[in-house]
Amino acid sequence: MPEPGFIHPERLEGSGRTAQEDRNVDLVRQIFEALSRGEFEFLYANMAKGGVVDVVGLTPEKMGDHYKNANLIPETFPHGMRFEVQRALVEGNRVCVQWEDEAETSRGHIYRNRGLSLFDFNDEGKITHYYEYFDPDNFLEAIGAK
Repeated sequence: MPEPGFIHPERLEGSGRTAQEDRNVDLVRQIFEALSRGEFEFLYANMAKGGVVDVVGLTPEKMGDHYKNANLIPETFPHGMRFEVQRALVEGNRVCVQWEDEAETSRGHIYRNRGLSLFDFNDEGKITHYYEYFDPDNFLEAIGAK
């Protein structure tokens, strides 16, 4: 089983950022740390009222009955995940992180993917939009939908 964790958080570091940008990056770091521990609800706890989560490529049609399962992610990855940051870009209220991940699924399979997470923040530091781009076929296979 891959060891859960958050690898290369230093790639989120940067100089010349505003205090607001530093705050946003710090929250993104905390989100990835929480995801690696299997604390998937941490992301939703930091969403603004009316905030939107959009996982590009995962439609209700592709996910079938899995679409309605609110506990799908924690049930699929009960041991957390391993995220390795490849690079990050920060501009104002937007933080973009390119990553690779790996985890053991509840079915005992090794899941690997790579993707991009884009966070938009409001002035209070809450997430207004969270977009995730990754290979949906890898994910659908991991949840047994493919």
